[in-house]
Amino acid sequence: SDGCSGHLTHSDAVNFCENPGARLCTATELENNEAKSTGCSLDKSLVWSSTQCTTEESEKGFYAAPGSSRDVTLTRSCKLDSASNVYAARCCADVHSPTPTPTPAPTPSPTPTPTPAPTPSPTPTPTPAPTPSSTPFPEATAAVSAKSCSDLEWTNAETYGSSSVCGASQPGSDGCSGHVTYSDAENFCENPGARLCTATELENNEAKSTGCQLDQSLVWSSTECKTEENEEGFYVAPGSSRDVTLTRSCKLDSASNVYAARCCADVYSSTPTPSPASPPSPDTSSWVEGTYTTGYWDCCRPSCAWSGKGAVDSPTLACNARTGSKLSSSDLTKSVCLGGSAASCTDNQPFKVNDGLSMGFAAAAVGGVHGLSGDENCGQCYELQFTDQHYTDSAGWAWGGSHKDLVGKSMVVQVTNIGYDVSGTHSFDLQIPGAGQGQFSSGCAAQFPEYDVGDFDCDTRYGGCTDITGCARLPEELRSGCEWRYDWYKQLISGSTTSNPYVKFRRVRCPDQLVTISGSVPSDDSDYPEIDIDAYA
Repeated sequence: SDGCSGHLTHSDAVNFCENPGARLCTATELENNEAKSTGCSLDKSLVWSSTQCTTEESEKGFYAAPGSSRDVTLTRSCKLDSASNVYAARCCADVHSPTPTPTPAPTPSPTPTPTPAPTPSPTPTPTPAPTPSSTPFPEATAAVSAKSCSDLEWTNAETYGSSSVCGASQPGSDGCSGHVTYSDAENFCENPGARLCTATELENNEAKSTGCQLDQSLVWSSTECKTEENEEGFYVAPGSSRDVTLTRSCKLDSASNVYAARCCADVYSSTPTPSPASPPSPDTSSWVEGTYTTGYWDCCRPSCAWSGKGAVDSPTLACNARTGSKLSSSDLTKSVCLGGSAASCTDNQPFKVNDGLSMGFAAAAVGGVHGLSGDENCGQCYELQFTDQHYTDSAGWAWGGSHKDLVGKSMVVQVTNIGYDVSGTHSFDLQIPGAGQGQFSSGCAAQFPEYDVGDFDCDTRYGGCTDITGCARLPEELRSGCEWRYDWYKQLISGSTTSNPYVKFRRVRCPDQLVTISGSVPSDDSDYPEIDIDAYA
């Protein structure tokens, strides 16, 4: 959501694409016009690809390849991943989930013997709209539509936005929706087998030019929000990006708020998925395998700090951005990212417990195949065990994943935020200072006004600092968590092959070290196994 990548190193280009859930295109894909005419004036420029090569000096590099086939004079060039070689990025994603074949799991750290994870229901994985991802965005889950684009005979998936999503303004035989309440808009889309678009999907033109004269009108979206009166509502968002003066507005589902509806569906959906309110969390002994993690730190008030999120004894504690003091659980101060003074507490950064175990906080990346469901996960704790699984691009090259010294180690996180528009095999977005501010880049500079925006992520919104020296740019209160990213988590220690590691995870009882910080304990916490800290040393 921060627009074009600009010119950056290969590692930063990888992060630019992978943090919202995509990947760098291969050189062949670029030359085959997979990303042609997608903006940023890159059709006739060299951009980074994921295709490895060897330079004339016999050093390992990556091809910078033409953004499209429009300029026949442009050819691939093998470049090192270094500060002296900077090119823009174009990203690709796959219509079907690009989950690589899992490699054998490493020998786990001593923990209670798990039973095999249940085979998950085959859930299709739509390519998420550009966001965060790695940074969580308060976006309603884009639940997979009951019918696919093919089932509905909607043929515009390739026209705008993501090629995995299609849109329509007249989804059934009844024509345009007219001006209706949110509930009626939801029914209008769901009755024929579609769904309401998220606000991000509307702004990304998924339903643009589909009729009913709604391109320059506000329409209902499925994205939840809080009104100025702190009541739960839904965003009405521009029907397309054509009118730049139109912006989202949070509205209650009431007879006094009526707007039209635009609907979305998914390319590869064929059966309904469970409602996001009810997917089960992993049971006491089950591990969920084959998902990966990312990192972020945007200083925003955690979404789980609002009441009514999760079955907990108290919401997650936020802090006063000016004084650093903890706010009461009933405090309704607006987030620092929205002009208020409530922020994430600086003690939410990760910390090492012993050589085999760390702890911290995370956003649950809702909307994928992993069983995480949204606000219901607030306050819950999970053990993440890092595995040796890696990403594999379409050319067969392995990249990303855990450093060899991280494999088999564990991290226990408590969910304090929800990332609704991140899907697929992306499970947790770890709160790590310096890992990228993502979409919300105003909060940290407001919390620490003596620092520039770029100091909080080394001027790289998605992916953040590339080595430990960048941590010196952060406020002193955040440096230990930033340094943990390299000392214990081993991010980028071996270049782009050690980034956003894969994990297997399970629900566990929240340790005292976390609940003392968050002030929040799930009501069913005693139903889950307790971590034996000494077993990880």
